[in-house]
Amino acid sequence: MNKIAVVVDNLERGGIANAVKGFFKAVMDANKTIVFDFITYEYPNKEIENYYHKFGCGIFVIKSVSKQGVIRYTKSIKEILLQHGPYVAVHIHTAYFIWLAARMAKKVGIKHIIGHAHGAAPRKNKMIYDFLATVGRALNRKYCTKMFACSEPSGKWTFGKGYTFLPNVVDITKFSTVSSNDYFSEFDIPKSYKVIGYLGVFEREKNTSFLVDIMKTYDEQDQVICVIAGAGSLFDEVKTKIVGDGQQKKVKLIGYRFDVIELLNFFDVLVAPSFSEGLYHPVLEYNPLLWKQEIDKYVGNRINLSMDDRVYALKSIAYDSESIGTQLVKAYLD
Repeated sequence: MNKIAVVVDNLERGGIANAVKGFFKAVMDANKTIVFDFITYEYPNKEIENYYHKFGCGIFVIKSVSKQGVIRYTKSIKEILLQHGPYVAVHIHTAYFIWLAARMAKKVGIKHIIGHAHGAAPRKNKMIYDFLATVGRALNRKYCTKMFACSEPSGKWTFGKGYTFLPNVVDITKFSTVSSNDYFSEFDIPKSYKVIGYLGVFEREKNTSFLVDIMKTYDEQDQVICVIAGAGSLFDEVKTKIVGDGQQKKVKLIGYRFDVIELLNFFDVLVAPSFSEGLYHPVLEYNPLLWKQEIDKYVGNRINLSMDDRVYALKSIAYDSESIGTQLVKAYLD
């Protein structure tokens, strides 16, 4: 048995949690000797908790750096690594604080220390984050034995240099199993309407409330509606804004969803209003023409692609689960 410790802020909400789940599934399919434990800052819901527990995963909850300080934070991580190991690798997804867990992993003798970049430079409190990132980049490179990034902006922001591009997993099996759920009926939307969609976490950097401002520019005769899926600390704030601005008929909040592929196929337009993004994962699943220019080599420069085209393109540029799982297993065990 080869144990891997994963450090991530949460297992339930947002793009990083979804990316971690994709990596987990890819590795589990690629190598049956690997078992994961998760170090996170909050308990996931029962559905997520049960999902990981059925694979024998441990979930250990600690307070974040901001809530307990650097010394107690690193002590908490060190204690978990010592008490529940030995671990052959640690995979860390905590941006410019990757080095804190990486340093503890090195102290306890873990050979493979992987840092993984997801976010990019924020627009608010820029001076503070620029300072943290400048220090973090140097220390992340110092303590990580391998660095992955989901995009160039993420890699440059988190590590500066020396990182390897590793795309988030796109589950190609979903493309052939998209259901014909009648979302018009579920969300009480007339079938003549065009649907603007958003999938993501409700946090300040994601700028979710801007969608409400967008919808204020449409009149009822325009027949446009916005469907917002997700959860997060600002959910109630966005809900209050919708009511306060009188946009209840034009904006639908549908909460956290697992039917991502189906929703993407339902939306006429997908909007990402973020102040900053490492890589907006739903875009990968929404339109292959946005993945990479080199995709033209495999499917040609066409607007409407069949599901078979999408699957073939993903495999050709190694965005599929099997290719990514193989890369991660190599990083963990070689």
